[in-house]
Amino acid sequence: MASPGELIATVAAVLGLPESRVFSAHRYLREAGIVTKGGRGNSAAKMTERDAVALIVAAVSAHELKESAAAFREWSGLVQPHDQRAWSGETCPPLGLLPRGHCFTDALATLLSTDSLDFLAGDAATQIRVQLGRPRLLATIRISPKGGEEFREYVVDPLPWSRAKTGRGLTAMPPDLQELYVFTEQTIYAVALCLSGRESLC
Repeated sequence: MASPGELIATVAAVLGLPESRVFSAHRYLREAGIVTKGGRGNSAAKMTERDAVALIVAAVSAHELKESAAAFREWSGLVQPHDQRAWSGETCPPLGLLPRGHCFTDALATLLSTDSLDFLAGDAATQIRVQLGRPRLLATIRISPKGGEEFREYVVDPLPWSRAKTGRGLTAMPPDLQELYVFTEQTIYAVALCLSGRESLC
């Protein structure tokens, strides 16, 4: 397991964010009780996959760092739509163990596990694309190994605009202009390696 400092440095480097931003996001998450707490030196907290998810999501999407905890809670509330089947497990067996209707942060944490790393990194052709969109909150995960592809989306349930009305009594439409945050297998592998304590995929 990685220390907070190691995880912060890795997330900042792979995403191209200032380390000061990621450090501050971690501080706000820790104060909110969202990430694992610990002391200093040998007693420092050991970061988990869920800690890494919280840090990535907050560092990427919080407009103001003091909103880091709120940003993470927003994304953790996204779930699979009722009409969407669970992951098959063919492209990533650990994802196939998640129940239908699981949340986005569960799926992302599973992608960062050592079991997922061992399976996905074994095929150099595998591509992973994680996308977060707002203000109409939507997250997607696409895994494209050689010879196949799986795609799942995660939404707010129930959709907040489904029963909203305008001043004229018309059904309100979701915002059409989306702000998107995208990262790939480069981030997934780098963070998973950091958490595992390994130095390389080999």
